[in-house]
Amino acid sequence: MGEKILQFGFEIPIIEWDSTLGYPLNFFYGAYLISVFYFALTSTLGYCTVCVLMALGQFSALKVMFEDLEEMIVNNDDGSKHGAIKQQIKLIAEMHNELLE
Repeated sequence: MGEKILQFGFEIPIIEWDSTLGYPLNFFYGAYLISVFYFALTSTLGYCTVCVLMALGQFSALKVMFEDLEEMIVNNDDGSKHGAIKQQIKLIAEMHNELLE
């Protein structure tokens, strides 16, 4: 038949890996461990990606709020938008605090 080689390098300690029963058991054990590692790694990376995308979305919202604040300040020649500007600054501060938590 030829020389048997462990493809994944995993060996179950209590089983002779080169026996008729031990070789397939070690093979499937290695395949199982690799698949568990793969799913754990991809789910962790997926979670991190979602967190980064959420943070980017929140920073984009902050950017829009700052742009609105700038527009309010520029168009406030007569001082009538003082309350709205104050409210916008409060909203920006609250959102910034949420991002830091």
